[in-house]
Amino acid sequence: MMRHEHFVQLPVTLNRYHFSLEVPGGAVEVRLHQDKLNEPLKVRIFGDLVDDETCEIILETVTRMFSLHVDSTSFFNRSLTDETFRQVVSIHPDLRPVVFASPLEAIVRWIVSKNLTQRQTAMLVSNLKEVCGVTPAGRPHAPAAFPGKYTLLSVPERMMIIAGLTAAKARRIKVLVSSLVGDPDPLEHLLDIPNPLKARRVLLDLPGINPLAAEQLLISAYGYQDFLSSDTALFRAVKHFYGLPEPPDLETLTRIAEAYIPWRSWWSFLLKTAAETTLVT
Repeated sequence: MMRHEHFVQLPVTLNRYHFSLEVPGGAVEVRLHQDKLNEPLKVRIFGDLVDDETCEIILETVTRMFSLHVDSTSFFNRSLTDETFRQVVSIHPDLRPVVFASPLEAIVRWIVSKNLTQRQTAMLVSNLKEVCGVTPAGRPHAPAAFPGKYTLLSVPERMMIIAGLTAAKARRIKVLVSSLVGDPDPLEHLLDIPNPLKARRVLLDLPGINPLAAEQLLISAYGYQDFLSSDTALFRAVKHFYGLPEPPDLETLTRIAEAYIPWRSWWSFLLKTAAETTLVT
C-alpha cells in the first residue's frame, strides 16, 4: 500500500503500527511498517482467521485509518503560502490525522474519557481491551482487539468495572451498543455518508451523544476532512498562532479557515495538536 507524502518531512523516519482487530469469528493481529518515505506501507496480518475476506477488511480499515485514499499534497502546498500555519506544520512536520480502527472504539473512548485526562483514558481503554477484548486465534502474545458491539453486549458490566470503569460508564456503554443492534448499524451506515452535517444528525440520535461529542467523532471516528469543529481548543489555538488578542468568534474562525477548504479538519487537527505541544492556554 502507498500513502501520499509531502515534501516538508523529516529526512529519515521509520513508521510502525501494531494492533489487533475484530473480524467475523474472532480477531487477527496487524503489523504495519514503512521503512523510508515514499516506500510502500507494508501490511502484515497474522492469525488463524486470515483469509481473503479478512485481508479485504483489514486493508479497508488501514486505508481509512491513515487516509491513504486521499492525496494531501494540495493541503501542505497551501500551508507554504500561509506563514503562520507553515510554522504550525513545522512543529510536527510528518503529522496527519489518524482515525480509530472502528467508530465504536472512538465512541466508547469518548464515554470513558469523561472527567479524565488523556493518559487516564488511554490506560482504561487499554484495560478494557485486555479484560473484555478478543485475542487473535493462533497469536497468544498479540494484543487483544478492541471489543466489538456483540462482544460488549455479551460481557457482564462487572467485567468493565474490573477493567477500571465506573458503573455509570459501563451502563452507558451497554445502552449505546444495544442501540446499534440491527441492520443497518448506524455507525457502519455513517461510513457511506459523505455529508458531515447529515452524519452529525445520525450521531446525535444515539443515546448519550451530545453535539460536541458528535463533532469530535466526525473527525476521530470517520475522518471527515472538511468539517470545522466548535471545539474551544481550536479557538484558543487560532488565537495563539494567528496572534489574535482574544479567541475568535465563529465568523472570524470560519473566515480564517476558508483558505483550507476542503481540508479544514486537518487544519484544525494540526492547530490543536501544536497548541497542546506548546502548552497554549
